[in-house]
Amino acid sequence: MAVNMRQRGPANAGSHSNSYTSLQNNGGIDPKYHGATEQKAALGERVYALIAVFFTAILLVVFIAAKQLPAARTDADTPATEFSEERARRHLDAITAFGPRVAGTYQNEVQTVGYLLREIEKIQRAAKPSHKIEVDVQRPTGYFTLDFLSSFTHYYDNITNIVVRLSPKKPSRHSLMINAHFDSTMGGPGASDDAASCASMLEVLRVLSQADTPLKNSIIFVLNGAEENILQASHGFITQHPWAGDIRAFVNLEAAGAGGREVVFQTGPDHPWLVRAYAEAAKYPFASVTAQELFQSNVIPSDTDFRIYRDYGNLPGIDIAYMDNGYVYHLKYDSPDQIPPGCIQRAGENLLSIVQHLVNSPYLAYPGEYRHGKTVFFDVIGQFMVVYPHHVAIIINCLAVLFTLVYFGYKLKPSRTGGSSGLLYLRQLFCAVLVLILGWITAVLTVIAVAFFMTRLERYMTWYTHTELIVGLYVCPALLVQVLLHRAAKKYFYKNIKDCWVLEELVFDSVLLFWVSLLGIMTYRGVCSAYYTLLWLVCPLLVRVTLMRPARKQQGYSKDRDSFMLYHLLGVSVPMVMTVYGVWHVFVLFIPIMGRSGSEVAPDFVVASLAVLSTIVLSCYLLSIVYISKSVKRLTFGLGAAIVVTFALAFSSYGFPYSGNRDNPTPKRLILQHYCRTTHEVTGEVSRHDCWIGLISMDYTGLTYLTPEVPEFQQAVNWPCEGPYCGVPYIFPVMSFIRSRSINHIPANELPALENPGTMKLVSRETHGGRTRLQFEVIGPSHMTLYISPKPHVYMVGWSFGEVPPPTSGLNGRQHYFVLYGRGYTAHPWHMYLEFTTAMKDPEALVEVAMSTHHFDDLGVNTDDLVRLHNSMPEWVHTKGWASNYNQWTY
Repeated sequence: MAVNMRQRGPANAGSHSNSYTSLQNNGGIDPKYHGATEQKAALGERVYALIAVFFTAILLVVFIAAKQLPAARTDADTPATEFSEERARRHLDAITAFGPRVAGTYQNEVQTVGYLLREIEKIQRAAKPSHKIEVDVQRPTGYFTLDFLSSFTHYYDNITNIVVRLSPKKPSRHSLMINAHFDSTMGGPGASDDAASCASMLEVLRVLSQADTPLKNSIIFVLNGAEENILQASHGFITQHPWAGDIRAFVNLEAAGAGGREVVFQTGPDHPWLVRAYAEAAKYPFASVTAQELFQSNVIPSDTDFRIYRDYGNLPGIDIAYMDNGYVYHLKYDSPDQIPPGCIQRAGENLLSIVQHLVNSPYLAYPGEYRHGKTVFFDVIGQFMVVYPHHVAIIINCLAVLFTLVYFGYKLKPSRTGGSSGLLYLRQLFCAVLVLILGWITAVLTVIAVAFFMTRLERYMTWYTHTELIVGLYVCPALLVQVLLHRAAKKYFYKNIKDCWVLEELVFDSVLLFWVSLLGIMTYRGVCSAYYTLLWLVCPLLVRVTLMRPARKQQGYSKDRDSFMLYHLLGVSVPMVMTVYGVWHVFVLFIPIMGRSGSEVAPDFVVASLAVLSTIVLSCYLLSIVYISKSVKRLTFGLGAAIVVTFALAFSSYGFPYSGNRDNPTPKRLILQHYCRTTHEVTGEVSRHDCWIGLISMDYTGLTYLTPEVPEFQQAVNWPCEGPYCGVPYIFPVMSFIRSRSINHIPANELPALENPGTMKLVSRETHGGRTRLQFEVIGPSHMTLYISPKPHVYMVGWSFGEVPPPTSGLNGRQHYFVLYGRGYTAHPWHMYLEFTTAMKDPEALVEVAMSTHHFDDLGVNTDDLVRLHNSMPEWVHTKGWASNYNQWTY
């Protein structure tokens, strides 16, 4: 149904009326230029070329900002009191030369620890007399429960922390802590995660020790050796080390990729002085409260030591991580050559400046006094930081909302001619909002349909290596359907409106109404990332009110038409630059994550959702151009051609998701777990023994692309979830994102005679007061997991690890408890107990307990079956493999 938007008032309303009313009263054209025709008012299609150039320029600015790195400094041109990447890289090369440094292995506990202690001793000997350097090697034992992936419990024994305290000669009771970890995952040298940060810490320690001026407070450097055991070493330090009580704040150094610019993605909590200190001190700022809110929402399957220091130490801190090139994260490709020159220089100079600022800060002594709420912070394309308290953000946001409401109130002001322009405007605005929302819904549904189509045809992740395909697959369809819908609305829905400029302003106002509504909601919800919404609301409105309207009145209609695009693009330039900058880093982070996000989330839907939301935001104000352009034929043809070409590429070899290119690898991640399962009945008799290789795909594609390449995978089977933790020897509690039905298994030979294969012995069984306690002794390798599943109507009420947490439910209808054991190079036998209660009289059994041992030594990772499979893989597959024993008992 067409909408009649003509105003019943006189055709020659005076120019003293508000502009919108004046436009209405004269068929949509200012009375001063009433003779202009719609054809004259319309813009040519070259306007879309101008928009393309404008957006390309923004992309270029963002690309340069995102890739900008300082020059790496050498020993020859760097004074002893300044940071040198060359010196830091020598540490990096030495640490990664030991190979994978899994906690508990010789490489981690002996070789790496020995190297670090020798280098620290050299720094200690060369330190200026104004400083005191103390070194302590901590070997803590403890336990804690962590809700990550799913709730599970840690027990660690004799793991390693190297702790260095740099302090003034006059003792200080206040310390700043710097933390990084020197262990790595198996199968990779862990250059960026986290050897590069350890190397930077050693260089920063050396630089600080060369200063003649003593520090105001102490700095504690924690090089922890069991972060990859899911944060065990940091817990051992903060809960047990005697120096921990002096720490007032910390900086944690991490990685989610190889090099690039390191980002501050968590601060506080509720200590704005920390992020202000970063903003003042960092030479190359890169920080975002949006990253913080995104990370803390748990949509990213990762966590850092920041959480342990915050939750168990009640400490405020800053969390910093590399994030570029996440394709190599935790793989053999995470080597020093993957970290571009300048990355370590940038990170080191930033760290040195931040540490020097914080350790001398008056806030460090009593930081609790300066704890007062959240902070909004972000960098402006890496050039400078913007930081302001959240309560100030609320005031700014409310003023922006008020300013916008005044703007709309002016539009609603009745015409002096007695017309009902206010009501008419509301009716028109309501219709424009409906068209806008309909366009967005259509774009979302179209793009989701494309993702569904690609998933159903098993053309998964075609953009994983060639990320430019995202534009043709998801961005162009979203733009095309919106352009066509708005063009159709102009022709059929608004056919009674003869002036396109009225429609343009109406569409602009409808977008404005969306942003002011969203800003109000986000402000009410306390979302710090509302600053994006603020920019999209205020910048276009200010330009339109302060520049565009005066130009229209002063210069005349034809000149206003010529300058319209200049003003329009000027209004969206700031929010567009900031949004493209943010979207760029979202895709840099999330696309590699899709290669390790498990089998439960279809990655094409995730990327499609990110693409369509980004497209909607970036194009929202530009949609009004559709109403003032003569034609969209060339635009629709260009978008359609891009879509057709992209689909052709996606269904060709170009769309194959993986690459084994050594310089820029984008591999498929596959875990090969060679294990044998043995099930013991209540009587102790063995009821089942079998051996398998578990094929655990870390992404949604499963074995789809692998089966044609590895014929042996055609024999793969899966089975239903049975037994404790589904009868699969998982080392981590991954059932929340990798379901047992997604795990394939192929038959395997018996395991070789493993060193320390693991035993679990029931030492005693006692019943008192309706409770039965089972006491065990466990001996095994450095990594073991326990899976505890009480029988129906039996409840675990006590154990050796403190308060019993809520069980993991939903696995074969039973309760499950997951315990991860990690130890250093040597450890004593593990003694533990489990305590149960039940209302049943004389139950046949109380619980099923399974133990898995995980062997990361040379024999464990190089069984004949694992070596054979590894050698049969295509070059675009990265495999990790180890041997495990799974034994299950019923008590």
